[in-house]
Amino acid sequence: METSISDGSINAQSNLADEIRVSLRRLADRNGGLRDLAGKAEVSYNALWGQLNRGQGILAHVIPRIVQATGDSRLLSLLADACGFMVAPKPKFLRTRREIRRQETGLAIAVGRALEVIEQAIADDLINSAERERIQRALTQVCANSLEIGEIIKKGRFLRGEKRPNAALRGF
Repeated sequence: METSISDGSINAQSNLADEIRVSLRRLADRNGGLRDLAGKAEVSYNALWGQLNRGQGILAHVIPRIVQATGDSRLLSLLADACGFMVAPKPKFLRTRREIRRQETGLAIAVGRALEVIEQAIADDLINSAERERIQRALTQVCANSLEIGEIIKKGRFLRGEKRPNAALRGF
């Protein structure tokens, strides 16, 4: 699937159901085939095969099982993108200032990489599916890093005058 950006519009050449089927087939290929994928996700092979090959669509309860079993969020990203959202991993709790500073540095690096990926992709005024996927992964990493820092701010961790949450913070 190619997207033209020369006029500022996005022209998708296939519908969401087809994109999900293609993505699921690729995911199955990366995970030993459809039978192995069904086993990992603890869903019926016959039901998954039917959903994939008979045009029945992929049932909503199957997608979370596949994502959890494989760690691959591309199916979720397709759905989220169709709704105008992005998928990002839930933040983990950062316990030390060193971890927070590492996350801040990671955010700066992720932003730089995302800008680089976008610049490379738009150089020819066309974004192909591989470039789109790289951009999506780069922006997802930016979001994930931002969310982790945001959770710290939301919870009020390490505010001036606040008691430190654990002994590991001595010396920071």
